[in-house]
Amino acid sequence: MGAATVALVLCVAYLVFPKSMFLAGACAILLLLWVYASSGMTLRQKIAIATWEPQSDSRLLARARCDATEAIAFIDELRRSTNEHITITHLVGSAVAIAMAQEPCLCGRIVWGRFKPWQSVDVGFLVNVSSTNLAFHTIRDAHSKSPLDIATELNEGSNMLRKGQDKDFNFLLKLASIVPTFILRPCLQAIGFLSCGVGLEIPFLGVKKCFMGNCIVTNVGSFGIDEAFAPFPPFSYVPVLVLVGALYCSIIFFSSNQRSHQKVCHSSGGRGSGETNGHHYSDNRPPVH
Repeated sequence: MGAATVALVLCVAYLVFPKSMFLAGACAILLLLWVYASSGMTLRQKIAIATWEPQSDSRLLARARCDATEAIAFIDELRRSTNEHITITHLVGSAVAIAMAQEPCLCGRIVWGRFKPWQSVDVGFLVNVSSTNLAFHTIRDAHSKSPLDIATELNEGSNMLRKGQDKDFNFLLKLASIVPTFILRPCLQAIGFLSCGVGLEIPFLGVKKCFMGNCIVTNVGSFGIDEAFAPFPPFSYVPVLVLVGALYCSIIFFSSNQRSHQKVCHSSGGRGSGETNGHHYSDNRPPVH
């Protein structure tokens, strides 16, 4: 924040309250805080500052190493037959949606002190819009869609976000760019509660019902990361967050062949009913062949 900005703020404050130096000074301080807390940061940085806080609820962290050899062959076959860009992320998202549909106590949120189940399984995917910004694209009723359907819908939505054709996201992007972080925090909490908690749409803000879905899936393997755990967005009311790690080759003991493996890290927040049957969640994975 340069001297020119400070001088401009002081002039504006004096013009607003020309007869009261006290009010003009208070106005100048508020304007300077507004400019300081809303400029020089990317949207990702502002949302991180406005939402991240020390953990206050219980959560379970788990990691799994999966043999991805048949999954890769399945994806390659789909790519050849459909010419669609399908990745391991789409397949994992489909598997997680089916698993959550079979475990209803995972597919819900805590509102007004009670567990409220969702009527469908919606999976939110993190989309890398640019080098500085992330966005969400949510696949509705993901448990009833094939990996190909998920890939097609997600690729279309991602392209719209990257090309700036998503009007709702563009509006929120502009709004968040001018709002300082100390005001952005209560705004995000209110929006999250109404949309993701109560389940309401906010049309004038372009926010849809449960805009982050019932589960979040993101791929950190594209950055060369084998495994990682991410913090839950506090305003999302999402009980499950899945991070897909990088593919790598290893030699397994029961075979002399090299096999490709995939690491999947799973975080489960203390926002469900607390009666999850973990063996259902891990064993009821859909076949990939």
